[in-house]
Amino acid sequence: QLQQVVINIVLNAIQAVAQQGRIEISVVAEGAKGSECFVLLNVTDNGIGIPEEDIPKVFDPFYTTKTGEKGGIGLGLSIVQQIVKSHHGRITIKSKVGVGTTVSLRFPTI
Repeated sequence: QLQQVVINIVLNAIQAVAQQGRIEISVVAEGAKGSECFVLLNVTDNGIGIPEEDIPKVFDPFYTTKTGEKGGIGLGLSIVQQIVKSHHGRITIKSKVGVGTTVSLRFPTI
């Protein structure tokens, strides 16, 4: 399931960037010894970005901004959010139109 999460997010990033676009994936462990620890996975692209008013909607089933060949049915991020929640994780999106997007996944370690 977590593999599907990463694939969906990376595919969205690929669709958002131009041919010379850049996608960065980072994984970082957070937390001090003896306290609760987390794994943070970030997928950052320099694509078209998401308008601020659309960010809360991207997790809604069937919501999509894609048209034409890149068109989708709007279930990818909805499914991603469900999977992340089922693993006690959190997903956040930060984006700026014309600059790019960062999708952050945060999971507690076992």
